[in-house]
Parts: sequence; structure tokens; C-alpha cells
Amino acid sequence: MSKRRNRGYKKGAPYRDARLFLIVTEGEISEKIYFEGLGSSRVKIKVIPSTGGRSAPNHIIENAHISVKALDLKSDDSVWLVIDTDRWENRMMASVARLCESKGYHLAVSNPCFEFWLFLHLYNGDAIPGEDCRSIKSFLRQQIPEYSPTNFDPNIFIPSLSLAVAKAKQMDPRNERWPTNFGSTIYRLFEELG
Repeated sequence: MSKRRNRGYKKGAPYRDARLFLIVTEGEISEKIYFEGLGSSRVKIKVIPSTGGRSAPNHIIENAHISVKALDLKSDDSVWLVIDTDRWENRMMASVARLCESKGYHLAVSNPCFEFWLFLHLYNGDAIPGEDCRSIKSFLRQQIPEYSPTNFDPNIFIPSLSLAVAKAKQMDPRNERWPTNFGSTIYRLFEELG
């Protein structure tokens, strides 16, 4: 009886055929729930939320750097920082935008908060309710009684995603780096997702 010979087969690294979108968020829960509900067979979404209340933009950039080093990113993969303007001055936003640009990261900003992006899925074109994030969250709870920022079904929003993209794009006619009034540039992430 002859012995089997090893013919030099070497097991390679696992093959990943889906494009990876690394989404690093300022929020700990809402953004993670929403974006993780979006995966498909042609793209993989990995959400890195902030932790321990470390949600300042410099911490989000640090989370992105750590995650990029830990993952085997391919040339067609994409890194996105999803942040709010609610507490950050224009100087801080400009600094974050420059850092993102220098690293090849994309920046998606909602003004005043991430929930404004969710609001755009339901917005019928009437006046925007109130002037702050609290008003936007209140509107969401009125429209979706079971809505909670820490526990919601992202499938409530997914059917009207194209509507939210169109509305956000319409609110950004000058293609600004971040919205200075109510708005969200998260639509750019979805344009790239295709």
C-alpha cells in the first residue's frame, strides 16, 4: 500500500468576494442598528460604533485607524465616518474633513444628528419639526410609536431609502463637505453603495 504524498498544497487566505464598507460611527447604538440592517451579497458592511461615550470626532478617526489596521482592506473597499454636527464647531468639522481626505476616508455628516437621516425616510416636504435633535426624535416617535433610538427595526426605514437619498441630495445643492443647516450627507454613502 502506497502512502499519500503532500503535493505542496498550501491553504491560502480566505477569499472575500464582497466589497467591504467600513462604517465608523459617532453613535453607539442607532447607527449600528440601521447600517447593519443593510447588508447584501455584493457588499459587506462592518459597523464600528463609538464606545464608552468616546464620540468626539478625534476618537472616531482613531477608531477608524485602528479598524483599518486590523482589517485586510482591498483597493475597492471603502471607509466612512458617520458623525453629527450637534456639538461640534465648524473648526472641528473642517479638521475632521481634512484628516479624512488625507487618509482616503469618506465623511458622512448629519445636522443636527443621525436621527435627521432617519427623519428623511419619512419626511413629506412639510416644515421640518423644530430646530434641534430632540424635535427630530420626537417626530420619529410620533410617526413610529415603537421607535426608540436604542431599539428599532431598521426595516421600517429601508423601503423609503431612495426617497431619503433624493431628499438629502436636494438639500445639498452645493455639495458641501457637511451640512451647515438641516441636512445629511449620508446619501453619498448610499450613492457609492449603489
